[in-house]
Amino acid sequence: MKALKTLMVLAVALMAAFCIVPSEVDAEVFVNSPNDTIHFNTMNGGSISLDVQNDGSAVDATVRIVESDGDEIYNKNHLIPTGESTLKLNLYDYKSEGTHSLTIYFEPADKFAMDSMNLEIVVDKHILSNWTTYVVIIFVVIVIAILVYMKIRDSPSKSKNTMTFEELEALEKAEKNERKSKRAPEVAPSTERKKYTGKK
Repeated sequence: MKALKTLMVLAVALMAAFCIVPSEVDAEVFVNSPNDTIHFNTMNGGSISLDVQNDGSAVDATVRIVESDGDEIYNKNHLIPTGESTLKLNLYDYKSEGTHSLTIYFEPADKFAMDSMNLEIVVDKHILSNWTTYVVIIFVVIVIAILVYMKIRDSPSKSKNTMTFEELEALEKAEKNERKSKRAPEVAPSTERKKYTGKK
């Protein structure tokens, strides 16, 4: 009887050992959390790059990013290949200035050693994202254009004609008269002059 009880205890212990399997044994995908704070900017947003190690076959995973207030800002499918790879999550529209706490969720959860992680994102102010910067640039361009125009206007022009309209008209008449005098034919001697010269 005592031996039977001992065998029963051993059987129960073996069954419990086979049934209790750590969750990480089934996990195939390991995602490394970034060590440094991730920086975005108010002009272009940014992206999150995660190093991934997949020890199994390719996994069609869904990645979601949720803000601390519960708003979901990212939800896309990614095919995670076997071996080492980089998972890039583009958030180009995430431009709200300040520090943000985000949580990334990976699905299906049983394929990941860690099905979620927390990140801190700092969105820095970009100088060109402020409209006053463009106003200053336009103002400087206008001032430079005015200064260049004034300098060109005040400088003497070498090709400028200083003759008045009356002088130009007189010069044109003189040139016409000169051309006429060159074209005028020689006057033939008169008949009386011919007779007089013949008597001599």
